[in-house]
Amino acid sequence: MQSPLRELAPALAGQSLRVLVWDRDLVDMWSLDAAGQRTPYRGQGSNWHVHADLELTTITAGSGVLYVGDHIGRFAAPDCILLGADVPHVWKSDGAMAGVALQFRPDATPGLASLPECAALERLWAAAGFGLRWQGATAATLRAQVLELEGRSALERLGRFIAIAATMLAGVADDAQQLSG
Repeated sequence: MQSPLRELAPALAGQSLRVLVWDRDLVDMWSLDAAGQRTPYRGQGSNWHVHADLELTTITAGSGVLYVGDHIGRFAAPDCILLGADVPHVWKSDGAMAGVALQFRPDATPGLASLPECAALERLWAAAGFGLRWQGATAATLRAQVLELEGRSALERLGRFIAIAATMLAGVADDAQQLSG
């Protein structure tokens, strides 16, 4: 396979989290602005690519093949997949697909990372370097939490992100599957 394309997402004014929404394909997408409203965004998800952000993707409709590092496997709604920074990946859908992706950099919120309550998240971010998939009860909870982000202000999304991170961390022991490595 060829070298992955580096996705260079534009900086977000007043935000530390990027929320991407799509209802058909991974090219013509929307990014949520600071007020939670949709703005057009050109995605790279259907190309072999990497990006500096960690990414939690919630598939809400559709299915296909996901390539993550050395892993090749099927994905389908309602899968939730967490990928680490600079992990090469591509989503090859069987047709139309919909979902929401949350992109973030743990170092973008250094104050949050320094809280003792957040220390365990470092292990989660490290595990994301191999790709993690949730399919059971954790996936259902994550899906509901991620879908609540649209229409929320940047500060509200940041608050909800803490709950999303806690759900991912709690679900690692229960029903997370490592994808690569």
